[in-house]
Amino acid sequence: MKKILNLQERKRKYDLREIWNTIFYLVKTGCQWRMLPSNFAPWELVYYYYRKWCSLGEFDLLLNNLREKVRVNMGQKAECSLGKIILADAGYRGEIADKIKTAFGYILEVVVSGDKVNGFKPIGKRWIVERTFSWFDNYRRLCRNDEWTFDSAEEMVKLASIRMLLNKILTGS
Repeated sequence: MKKILNLQERKRKYDLREIWNTIFYLVKTGCQWRMLPSNFAPWELVYYYYRKWCSLGEFDLLLNNLREKVRVNMGQKAECSLGKIILADAGYRGEIADKIKTAFGYILEVVVSGDKVNGFKPIGKRWIVERTFSWFDNYRRLCRNDEWTFDSAEEMVKLASIRMLLNKILTGS
């Protein structure tokens, strides 16, 4: 993490690991910035680093490197096989698929269930997405969208993903 964030060695009152732990606490508990417990670094300092790392795109870089490490540990290729494909259900057919491709360069792959009679059955790749959303429910900051900007909400999802990947690496699962 130190190498990815390009942190310079200097004397600090608060260790950057403590800053990271505070950011992870905020994502996990859904706590407000100003309501962080007093045993953490001051919220202004934590928020400063959060905004700095967001603006530099450090979370993207870290997330990509951790994802590749987990994939290799699982015996898969480092690069994702889906690439720029977004999986969606039948509600996202038609014009919206074209708008997503034009605006973001992603290809929308619509996965439709053909069996409504026999009840619930997981649908291939879409089940991966549903399972991931379920994991995100463990992070209170993601359960309700209280973020003021879309960018901030996106960064919180990245942070939750980083934390999940770090847990996978540490537990070896």
